[in-house]
Amino acid sequence: MAYFDVDFFSQSLNRSVCCGVFLPTDQGAYLEEEDKKKFKTLYLLHGMTGSRSSWNGMEALWDIAQKYRMAVVMPDGENSFYCDSPLTGNYYGTFIGRELVEFTRNSFPLSDKREDTFIGGLSMGGFGAIVNGLRNPETFGYITAFSSALIKRLILRADEEEGLDFFTRIQYQSMFGLDRIEDFEGSDCDYEALAEKLARSGGKKPVIYMDCGTEDVSLYQANTAFKDLLIDLGYQVVWDSRPGGHDSAFWNDSLKKAAEFLPVEKLELKEGSLMAARLEKRTEAMVRKMTL
Repeated sequence: MAYFDVDFFSQSLNRSVCCGVFLPTDQGAYLEEEDKKKFKTLYLLHGMTGSRSSWNGMEALWDIAQKYRMAVVMPDGENSFYCDSPLTGNYYGTFIGRELVEFTRNSFPLSDKREDTFIGGLSMGGFGAIVNGLRNPETFGYITAFSSALIKRLILRADEEEGLDFFTRIQYQSMFGLDRIEDFEGSDCDYEALAEKLARSGGKKPVIYMDCGTEDVSLYQANTAFKDLLIDLGYQVVWDSRPGGHDSAFWNDSLKKAAEFLPVEKLELKEGSLMAARLEKRTEAMVRKMTL
């Protein structure tokens, strides 16, 4: 397993950006030549107030990237909800859905097939995964969304004063590029409108995994309602409702379940073999290094 911090200039954001990349390149020595294919890839989006390093403490991520020979790309999204905003000039939707995919495919041995390209995230990142997966169905064949911040109703009734919500009305307008808060309805950030638009188009729809903890009281109902809408619109949805809150323990479990959901094949090494032991030691060493 190799880890890269990659800096490059983003045209969408008009500044230098950084993303983290897990790449299981060292496994090539243990594979037959015909199995050395370009990597399937998960673009993984962090939550509000987080960064790409927010994933470092989640050991499940290291485990699935290693065992399933899957590349994982982790961009910084700030508090953007991963949407385009003409008001601020931050085109995070274009960055995540197009530019980042193109850059990483040109820089690393990643598959360019739709069925090998996945987008996922937690909380705000779950919102971003759903929105950008639905906006770019020709790119992303699968979406994994954990405890998604599906807060459309909250955004539409946002107040002008601070302290009553995550953000004020003007802050929401700024991050979503809206002249009026009412314009969120039907916009390119409205996940319900995007799901309906894609369903009406008759185009290929991504397969979607969603989960939310039953103790995640502020988001559970919204996630359940959106799951029901997707199913009514003809989407293939895997839904997991289980005990848990809005925390890393729940999301570690979500990552494991996502690996079982995604069309990835587990690298089978004989238990107790020298190859398996070497891979395990390398993973443990990298986890210690990244979490210090």
